[in-house]
This record gives sequence, C-alpha cells and structure tokens, in this order.
Amino acid sequence: MKLAVIAIDIAKKVFQPHWVEPDSGVIERLKLRRVQLLPWLANRQASTVVREACGGAHE
Repeated sequence: MKLAVIAIDIAKKVFQPHWVEPDSGVIERLKLRRVQLLPWLANRQASTVVREACGGAHE
C-alpha cells in the first residue's frame, strides 16, 4: 500500500493541508484552525505528513 502524502503549511493561527486524491489525482486544499487539525488527521487514512513554513511562521 502506497501512503498518501499530506503537506501542511503552518502559520500563526491556521494550518493548510494540501494533498492529492489518489483516485482522481485532484489537488485538495483545506484551511483548519489549530483545534481542528488533529481530529481531521485522525479521520484520514494512514498518510505521510510533512510540514512547511516560511521564516515568519516562527516569530
């Protein structure tokens, strides 16, 4: 089984996961608040999660 990859762009107040639907190849995007992220990930199939951030996200 090949794992899906979810890239999460982190910011000060929101997380924006991006992923490709394996069946259709459609790129999906979502905007989640901090309290919404873990429940959303818990309800997804097993995936590889990577994060990205710009320098301003760490201030």
